[in-house]
Amino acid sequence: MLSAPGTRHPAPGTRHPSTRHPGPERPGLERPSSTRHTVEPAATPSSIERRRPMTAPGTRAPAASRPPLWTRDFVLVSVGYLFVSMIFYLLMTSMALYAVERFGASDTVAGVVTGSFVLGAVVTRLVTPPSMEAWGRRRTMVVAMVLYVLSSAAYLVASSVPLLIAVRFVQGMCFGAGATVLATAVQSIIPPSRRSEGTGWFSTAMTVSSAIGPMTAILVISRFGYEWLFVTATLITLGALVCALALRRIPEPTPTGRFRLTRAGIFASEAAPIAVITAAAGMLYGGGVLAFLAGYARDHGIGATATSVFFLLFALGTLVGRFVLGPLQDRRGDDVLAYPVLIAYAVSFVLLSQWHTATGLLVCGFLFGLSHGPLISGFQTIAVQAVPPQKFGVATGTYFLLLDIATGLGPIIVGVAGAAIGLSSAYLLSGAVMALLTAYYWFVHGRHTASRAA
Repeated sequence: MLSAPGTRHPAPGTRHPSTRHPGPERPGLERPSSTRHTVEPAATPSSIERRRPMTAPGTRAPAASRPPLWTRDFVLVSVGYLFVSMIFYLLMTSMALYAVERFGASDTVAGVVTGSFVLGAVVTRLVTPPSMEAWGRRRTMVVAMVLYVLSSAAYLVASSVPLLIAVRFVQGMCFGAGATVLATAVQSIIPPSRRSEGTGWFSTAMTVSSAIGPMTAILVISRFGYEWLFVTATLITLGALVCALALRRIPEPTPTGRFRLTRAGIFASEAAPIAVITAAAGMLYGGGVLAFLAGYARDHGIGATATSVFFLLFALGTLVGRFVLGPLQDRRGDDVLAYPVLIAYAVSFVLLSQWHTATGLLVCGFLFGLSHGPLISGFQTIAVQAVPPQKFGVATGTYFLLLDIATGLGPIIVGVAGAAIGLSSAYLLSGAVMALLTAYYWFVHGRHTASRAA
C-alpha cells in the first residue's frame, strides 16, 4: 500500500488511514510502540480540503451536495439590482413628456433628454470593468450607488433643459456602473453548478422592474406630480445603496490599485459572438416593441388596456421561461435553451405582424416574455463561461455594452424601417432576422457544444 511522500509505513497489524475514507485523524493518536514514536499532526481545514476527491472543471456536483442558491448575498444582490433597474423604467417612460410639459421642449430635444441616460450607461460599461480591477467591486459599487442617490435628487433642482440632460447623463453612468458591478458580483456568488438558474432568477429583477416601473410612474405622476416621482426615485436608489452597504464581502480578485484603460480590460472578445445575438434581439424588441407597440396597437383598434396587459404577460412569460429553462441549461447544456428561445422569438414577431387583435397582442406578450427573458439571462451565462473567473467583469461589461448600444439604436433603425415599409412588415422582417440568428448561434457556439457532447 502506498503512503504519502515523507510518511512512514505503519508496523504490521496497525491500521492505516484509507484513502477511501478521507477525514482527519484524531490529534495526538500515537503509532504502536513497534514503530518510532511519532505524533500525527492535527488535521487542518487545508489538509482536509486536499484529501477531498477532485472533480473535473465544469462538471456538476452530486445531487446530495448541491450547493444552496438563495443565500443572503444572492438575495441582497438581486434586490439591489431590482432597485437599480427600477430607475431606468420609472423615468425612461416619463422623461420625454416631462421635458415637453416642464420646459416646452421639442420632440427632438425630448428624445435627447431620454437618450442621454443610455449614453451615460454606455460610457460606464467601458470604464467599470477596469475600475473593478483597480479598486475592487464593492468600493466601485458603493461609489456608484452614492452618486445614484445624489443624481436622483438632482432632478428636483434641474431648472433647465441642459441641466436636465446633464442629470440624465450622470444618472445613466451610475446605472451602468451599478448594474455592471452587481451582474459581475452575482456570477461569483452563484454556485457554478447552478449558474444558469441563478442568473435567470437574478435577471428576473429587471423583468419585475420593467412591469412595475412604468405603472408606478404613471400612478405617482397622475396623483402627486413629477416632484414626487423624483422623490420616489431617490428613495428607490437609497434602497439600492442600503443593499450595497449590507454586502460586507463580495468574492473578487485582489484589486491591483492601478486603473488601466486597455482593450483587454474593457472588451472581452470571447463574449462578443454571443453578445451580438443578445444585442440584435434587444434592438428588435426595444426598438420595435417598447418604442412603437402603443401606436401600433392603436392603429389596429386595440385599446390601451390590452397594451398594458401585454407587459404584465411579458413579465409572467419571463418568469415561467427562466424557471423552466434556467435549470435545464445547467443540467443539459446551452442548446436546450438557445434554440427554443430563438425560434419562439422569431415566431413572436411573425404573430405580432399578422394577428391584429387584442387576443393576438396578449398571446404575443406572453410569448415574447417566454423567449426574451430566458435569452437575456441564458446567453449571459454563455458569455461569462467563455472567460476565466477573474474576467467575469469584463465579459459582463462587454455583454451589456453591446446590449445597451443596440437598445439605444433600436428605435431609430426600426422607426426608419417602419416608415419605409410599415410596422407590420418591419415586425415580419424582425422575425426573419431572428431566424437567421438561430443559424448564427449554431455557427459560433452550437456546433462546438454538439461536437463536445459527441
